[in-house]
Amino acid sequence: MAAGASREDAILRPTARVILLAPSGRTLLFRGPELDHTTGRAFWFPPGGAIEPGETPEQAARRELQEETGLPARLGPAIWTRTPTWPWKGVWHRSPETHFVGWVEREAIDTRGWTPEERENLLEHRWWSLAEMEASADLMVPRSLAKRLPALLRGELPASPPELAD
Repeated sequence: MAAGASREDAILRPTARVILLAPSGRTLLFRGPELDHTTGRAFWFPPGGAIEPGETPEQAARRELQEETGLPARLGPAIWTRTPTWPWKGVWHRSPETHFVGWVEREAIDTRGWTPEERENLLEHRWWSLAEMEASADLMVPRSLAKRLPALLRGELPASPPELAD
């Protein structure tokens, strides 16, 4: 069986993501072309991507944030980790993720730095308020994002990043 052919044989893809906060209290999320494999619903996820060989999670977060937003951001500490297993383009991946918090002064992103893969896989971006997240039929990733966002907006950061189950 080829690597990635099943959940049990998922390809390892370490990832860094950033929960990016604007002064308005909104956070930036992207939507890709695929639907959630368990619910069939659209899902939104924070900026980020694969950690390249030789990179630390923090270096990957900074690189991905610059590539995907073009925004100058102040990157904060790691706030949580999670390890989802998910199919992407018919191939299963297991992605140990490190999530950081970041802050920007403006919400207009610059997509000129997007790679061809990002242009294909980042169909839409949107700055979401907490109320919009809570009212949406779409899924937010991680699924507990709306529950965790108020503490981040108050500047309450965990002393050490907990592992999320979602």
